Formats: sequence, C-alpha cells, structure tokens
Amino acid sequence: MYAHPLDSPVRIDGKDNDWEDILDFDLQFGEEPEQTEAGTQFYLLLGEHNELVYVLARVIDDQLVFRDSTILRLDVSDHLRLNYTDALDQNRKMVITMPAPGVTTAYDIDDEWRYATQSGADNRVQGFVSETSDGYIAEFRFPLAMLGSTRQFGLAVVDVDDAVQKEVAREVSDLCNAAKVAQESGPRPPRGSGGGQTQTGRAGTARTHLAPPPHTQLYL
Repeated sequence: MYAHPLDSPVRIDGKDNDWEDILDFDLQFGEEPEQTEAGTQFYLLLGEHNELVYVLARVIDDQLVFRDSTILRLDVSDHLRLNYTDALDQNRKMVITMPAPGVTTAYDIDDEWRYATQSGADNRVQGFVSETSDGYIAEFRFPLAMLGSTRQFGLAVVDVDDAVQKEVAREVSDLCNAAKVAQESGPRPPRGSGGGQTQTGRAGTARTHLAPPPHTQLYL
C-alpha cells in the first residue's frame, strides 16, 4: 500500500474531496455486505505532506453509536484504534473517539483499550468525522515524528452497535501483522492491488509502515 505524496495539505473536515486524485487507490478491509448479516468494512487511504501523515477511512456501518462524554470508558462506542511505535521505540496505544459528527478526540489508552492514561487529549492527532448514507468518514492527521524508527502504525475500526449494552460487536482489519518499507518512484498500483487479505473478527490491525519521501510504499 502507498502513502501517497500530497501536493498540498488536506483540510481535515470529514470529506474526501481533497483526495479525489487518489481515491481509486484505497484498500478495502472487512467483508462484503452480502457476506455477513451485520458486518463492518472500511476503505483506507494514506497521504503524506510536509512531515504530516493524513488518513482517510470510509467506514460502512449500519448503526452509529457516538461517545457519551459522561462515561469514562472509551471502548463503549464506535471508535478507531491506533497502535504504534514511538520515537523511543516503545509500543503505544491510542483511541480516536467520536462524541458526535464533527471534531474527534484522541487519547492515550491502557492495554485493555478501556481507559485513558492521561488526564487530557493528545492534540497531535487532529480529526473530523462526518456521517454518510451508509456509515461515516473519519479523516485525521498526525506528525510523522510521532512514529519511531520503524515508521510503523496499526489501525483498527471498532464497531459498537447497541447504545444500551455498549459492547464491541466487531473490529475490522487485514490479516497481516508486518510490513516492509521501500521507496518507490514508479507508477502507483490500481485499487486493491496491495495484496492485503481481509477478515472481520474480534481483533486485528491494518499494519502500516512509512518511509521518507519522495514516495512511500507500504506492503500489507
């Protein structure tokens, strides 16, 4: 998979109009709707500009559950999970929560993915969510310097369908756990040619590696 070089910064507004030139190169994770009674899938696209990593995730979800800010647990509503290696080569976990359509909030999270480990949000991750007819679009960015020497991070989409029971129904990811970084200046592959396999299950992460410009190639 490629983190595509962007000619200009992406406006973080939960829309894909800034991505029009490369939308055909996204990758799908999760099952097709006809393959599962109540599945979740998402389409992932990465970009890079001026030492910032941009992420566009279009999520297919038939029941949105936004975060209740009066509840301390962060795993009882729809959210995104980031797992990455920081500049000290320590494994870190973070969740991106959605209180409502609009600005998202990111928190460092404990090993159980339940509670924030800091009193405030991590403002390095700037995001926005907008509702669509079949789910939502999550768009966010973070500084490349947030990642360690491996330039690796993982992304999972977590689906909570019942606003009363507040239990995780699904996580969606690819099946691969590692990636190899390479620089590439040749043509980009067409949509879906990155070789990623997909599944819907209890746990999983779209593992991603980033390399310096001019072109970042990600093998999933």
